[in-house]
Amino acid sequence: MAAAARDLLIGVAAKEWNVAPEGLIAADAKVSDPASGRSLRYAELARGKTLAQNLPRKILSHRRPQWKIAGKPVPKVDDRAFVTGRHQYTPDLRPAGMLYGKVLRPPSFGATLLSCDDSAAKAMAAWRSSAMAISLAQPRPASAKHKTPLPPFNAQWKEGPQISNKELFAYLKEKASSSSEARHRNQKGSVDDGLASAAHRLDATYTIAYIAHAPLEPRAAVAEWTGGKLTVWTGTQRPFAVRDDLAAVFHILEGSVRVIVPDTGSAYGGKHTSDAALEAARLSRAAGHPVKVVWTREEEFTWPIFVPPASSR
Repeated sequence: MAAAARDLLIGVAAKEWNVAPEGLIAADAKVSDPASGRSLRYAELARGKTLAQNLPRKILSHRRPQWKIAGKPVPKVDDRAFVTGRHQYTPDLRPAGMLYGKVLRPPSFGATLLSCDDSAAKAMAAWRSSAMAISLAQPRPASAKHKTPLPPFNAQWKEGPQISNKELFAYLKEKASSSSEARHRNQKGSVDDGLASAAHRLDATYTIAYIAHAPLEPRAAVAEWTGGKLTVWTGTQRPFAVRDDLAAVFHILEGSVRVIVPDTGSAYGGKHTSDAALEAARLSRAAGHPVKVVWTREEEFTWPIFVPPASSR
């Protein structure tokens, strides 16, 4: 398609100058005529024209000796910092006075909290408790090799039975079979007639379980309140949506929320929610300090937004 677009623009320039297109060159966002020294930028060639046509059967691509990038090594920007670990992601950020946040989560779906002992947290120099978002660990000095561990909560839970994949797929099949009206709403022709007259017939069922995105970098956020305004650093693919969520939850203007996106360690499609950003912002407001929340690997596999399950026949 790029080659076809290039040839189309060259054709427009050739017609403009009344010359053969073979001698023209498209490069650096313009079409040039080496013989006369003339050039027109792509925007100038396209202005006021309807550049739409069917793609030709044969499109001449650049010959290998003319390649500028393909087939040649292109160093990654800041590659050494990535390899050596100097490059900073959200979990690496440590603004002055920052505390570490931890959220108490159920061990399984549908579990209810029976009791929670937060005495160990209260014994620490800095702690806060806000509903189920519990505890802020002490800040660590810059020279410390390991952060101060978060306190245990000795929480007791009541857990219920968990649904199996087999039960889940049976449920999906049952619901699909019972919703015939929605299933056939946009149908054209007859599937039954087509199958009855087919020379060959294949029956197959494909299932997809709930799947975690399993990113290299778990969800993480650093939040800081200053003068009624909120700044959040988080690895997200939807910073404006995160800003909107934060403004709505805390009842402040969108202009009072700033979301900064450091490089994000994968999970594209999975990091579109505001989970960690909201948690860090709630704890930061309660503590009066910047707070960082980093999900554990276990949390990342248990409590994120999952790829939806499916059963296709």
